[in-house]
Amino acid sequence: MALARLRTALESIPELTQLRHDSQAFAKWRRKTAIAVTSTFGNKTRHVHEFGSIRYSQSELVALTARTPDPYQEAYLRGLTSAETLLESMIEEIEDYWEDGPRAPTPSVSRKEERTNTNEVFIIHGRDNGTKETVATLTEGDVEIPSDYAGVVYIPLNEGGWKFELAKELKNAGYPVDFNNLAS
Repeated sequence: MALARLRTALESIPELTQLRHDSQAFAKWRRKTAIAVTSTFGNKTRHVHEFGSIRYSQSELVALTARTPDPYQEAYLRGLTSAETLLESMIEEIEDYWEDGPRAPTPSVSRKEERTNTNEVFIIHGRDNGTKETVATLTEGDVEIPSDYAGVVYIPLNEGGWKFELAKELKNAGYPVDFNNLAS
């Protein structure tokens, strides 16, 4: 489905070149294509950035000093050419490097560049005496450790070893911990 949306966007470009730069059809195409790129590759990826960086218009200063009859239309056509090249490249990337999944194509390599979701990390704080001191952080799955938490103990939630590790960290932070209760 994602691949089909990108192909549809690509196939629409020749028709868009016949329209004016300020047409509603182009505005709708640009928005739908941006959504297709985002839903295919993820929100904070180079693909979204590259598509969003394509310029379809000129600044007023350039337009005033241009030696062509319609600098806005020329910029629009250059933008569509850039979009066409980029969409072709994205489609080739999916066809050549992704494995088909049950819902949509997924990359065959992990997406570690995506930031950690707050649902994936549970932070345990020590006593609050005006400042919060992090005791430990529980993580689940393949989580990228945020750089602003360097030095914090990260405990992966696994079959049961995490309970002992957490109890050790709580004990070191001054909490009363009965290690005998860990067996249950």
